[in-house]
Amino acid sequence: MLTAWIITITTTVLFAGRDNIWSKALGGFQVFLATLPPYWLATILLFVFAIQLRLFPVVGGNTLMGLVLPTMALALEIYGFLGQAVLSEFTRVLDQPFITSSRMRGTGDLTVRLRHALRHAALPGITLSGWIIGKLLSGAVLIEAVFGRQGLGGVLVAATSTRDVPVVSGVILVSAALLVVASLIVDLTVQLVDPRMKEA
Repeated sequence: MLTAWIITITTTVLFAGRDNIWSKALGGFQVFLATLPPYWLATILLFVFAIQLRLFPVVGGNTLMGLVLPTMALALEIYGFLGQAVLSEFTRVLDQPFITSSRMRGTGDLTVRLRHALRHAALPGITLSGWIIGKLLSGAVLIEAVFGRQGLGGVLVAATSTRDVPVVSGVILVSAALLVVASLIVDLTVQLVDPRMKEA
């Protein structure tokens, strides 16, 4: 999730709302990532960076390098959804009067984007993050299988196959607790970014 947010903020601030080929291509690239099956994206990353370029381990690995490809496989798909939400709102915010007023006062373009536009544009993405947490939990099963890693998703699949009810119940309870905590964090973050939400 953190990686997806870093990619979203970076690409949005640098390219959104500009009249160039990169700005026009950004939205299409995000749609492309959002529609890709996660296992297919993971397989492509594995083939290119682990098998062809040999930059990362092919299967498993407890080192930091072994976590890069699984993390990117999950983050890029999430970025497809998250980036579209933030990009659309960011582009709309750039046309608002308070942005024009800030520019007229001599504020630099990067400052306007980071301090004013991004704060307002991030709200849809923050709200969407609660749903993304649930998607992460479901998508992680396929990513773990592709990269040969053992995680919560793999434990659930194995327990379901062997009809291990206590383990299945435990994993479901942990997942539900994570979703509740994620929803609480999202609500608090929205109120922090936009204090007006406290009055709603």
